[in-house]
Amino acid sequence: MSSWRHMTAHLSPSISPPGIGKVPSAASAIVGQTCCGWHITDKLLGVGGFARVYEGWGTSEAGPSHSGRRAAVKVVDLRLQSKWAQSKLRSEADNLKRAQGSAHIVGFFDEIRHGPFHLFVLEACGGQSDLLDHVLEHRGLGESRAHGVLIQLLKALNWLHALNICHGDVKPENLLCERRDGLDFVKLADFGSAMQLPPEGSADVDPIAQGTTLYSPPEVILSKKYSCAADMWATGITTYVLISGNFPFGNTSDALNASASFDGAAWGSQLAVAFITGMLRRDPNERPTAPEAQAHAWFSVPCGHHLRPSLLRSKSTRPTTMTALSEEPPVASSFLVDPHLSTTTTIALSEPPVASS
Repeated sequence: MSSWRHMTAHLSPSISPPGIGKVPSAASAIVGQTCCGWHITDKLLGVGGFARVYEGWGTSEAGPSHSGRRAAVKVVDLRLQSKWAQSKLRSEADNLKRAQGSAHIVGFFDEIRHGPFHLFVLEACGGQSDLLDHVLEHRGLGESRAHGVLIQLLKALNWLHALNICHGDVKPENLLCERRDGLDFVKLADFGSAMQLPPEGSADVDPIAQGTTLYSPPEVILSKKYSCAADMWATGITTYVLISGNFPFGNTSDALNASASFDGAAWGSQLAVAFITGMLRRDPNERPTAPEAQAHAWFSVPCGHHLRPSLLRSKSTRPTTMTALSEEPPVASSFLVDPHLSTTTTIALSEPPVASS
């Protein structure tokens, strides 16, 4: 099990929070300009290897629906991009446009070519922090917060996968988070590795475009065909990271063998362990789909109550219905009753609450 000190040395150069990348950049030349109705300020929201994200504001030229709207403007310097990379920008925009309609996927407002720069005008999410910021700050979010985040992430993936789009890079860095009144509001972002899958539902792995190795499933590591099941593996890794602040695998060999460690005080819930274990099945055909994951027993318990098993049998505690947590009805699956759950826990979930004395 790897520590965050070890992990951060291997993180990909994805969009990072402000404070990083203050070095001069050609992209800064666009600051202060108004492009197709969007005024770009000097407030830097994030920076990556080939892109910077600035705060932008819609003017009347952007249209009545965008006038006065705050946005996150991703600026890509095309002079630093290969022809292949430029074609991926087109794919990124197309997939994000197709994905619009879910409250848990970042909004897409406009795409602009301005001189040597390619601009994506996207929804701004609060202070534009991602979940990695929160994980690093607290060395893990704990199970209760992770539970709430996963409900939203699975809604996003359910929507995407119904469109036959594989995100390809699910990880905390790509989950924009706005915290309001003690709750996390999460949106899935960065569609640079997203793939519109063919009708048969699987595609060959692109060795250049694949997502972050630490979150990649065995079939991607081994350059086999992959499907939306790759996102489910990455969701399992993400869940583990969010709860504990660690990675489940110390090396690629551990990942290929799907041998995750659940040692330590962070793992107080058998339901969380069962959920993650089900997602990290080596065979992609054995992983749950997004609707099946939404219907897992972990989500049948109100957020936070799974940490106190005694409340499962309390008269005052009633499980939240599946329809309240998912955009689709529950799906029958062997994933719902995982063999890693103890008999007593399964009984506590299946029996009606009893009156407390």
